[in-house]
Amino acid sequence: MNAIVVRFKLCLLGSFVCFLTALSPSLAMSKTWAQAIEAVQARADNIWQRGESLGADTFLGTALNEVDIPKHQCAILGRLLGKSNLIAHLEENEEPKLSVPPTEQELFELMVFSHSLSNWVLMAQDLTSAIDDERKTVWNLQCVGNLGIPKSAFERPEATAALFDVNGQDFSILGAIEGGFFEEFQKELEKHPQVTRVVLGSGGGSVLDAIRAGLLIRAKGLETTLSASCYSACSLIFLGGVERQIWSPYPSLGFHQASIEGKAVDVDSEVYQLIHRYSVDMNVDPNFVLLAMMKATPREMFEPELAALCEANVATWVQRLCFGGESQ
Repeated sequence: MNAIVVRFKLCLLGSFVCFLTALSPSLAMSKTWAQAIEAVQARADNIWQRGESLGADTFLGTALNEVDIPKHQCAILGRLLGKSNLIAHLEENEEPKLSVPPTEQELFELMVFSHSLSNWVLMAQDLTSAIDDERKTVWNLQCVGNLGIPKSAFERPEATAALFDVNGQDFSILGAIEGGFFEEFQKELEKHPQVTRVVLGSGGGSVLDAIRAGLLIRAKGLETTLSASCYSACSLIFLGGVERQIWSPYPSLGFHQASIEGKAVDVDSEVYQLIHRYSVDMNVDPNFVLLAMMKATPREMFEPELAALCEANVATWVQRLCFGGESQ
């Protein structure tokens, strides 16, 4: 009884030891993220090898490539941002139990569990190397209001402007699209002629800046995709891509009414006329875009079904689902 009480108190404190114990009791000796990453990958490898030795099928199917990534992403971000009390339920990782001899389904579940741990490693490597504002922005876009995490857990980044990053042929935009965004985006894009794709994650901002950025993307023949949820004005930038792709685990594309200082603009405003013309120029169904915007107030967000995004040509390809208006 005493041991159980002590462990429960450790968990209430949100300690790193408790976190590692949730992943595996054998990891509790790890003191740093680097040690935890190494230990989790070793555990994943050992479980995989054990499954192979028992005759498990090593091909899980591509639909499980990203298994548990959203859960791991938010659990790790919660730890890094000091919100361990909000994500403890995401750290429950019980290894599947095997019969003697194990059934085919039990072995399959064991291999999926191993792959899930490997995905935890990928997320931990990525997020521990990110700067604090990147972590906060992704936390707000992907975790707040999702997976049992309350909307009150919002974290305000220090920087007010979007963060730009170039990795090979990808130009990443993460964060708010404020006034002046277009000029900064254009200036940074001109420095990197090798870029072929713009990767988006944003809560939105300036409609005019977003449309100008989308027009520039189309003029340069670039593709667009999502690294995190893309809301409000960000969805207009997404429309600028020659190809507009959404990959699993499917970040959200969201729409709501245009606003000025938080107040919705009139339906007959020139802003909507501009968005209509822009959508037509981007070969996207303008009625779909405008109706999607009208379905949510400036304080809400409407997130269309992925299939509907394909049908309206908002997305030209959604992994494992559709390309254009056709199902895969």
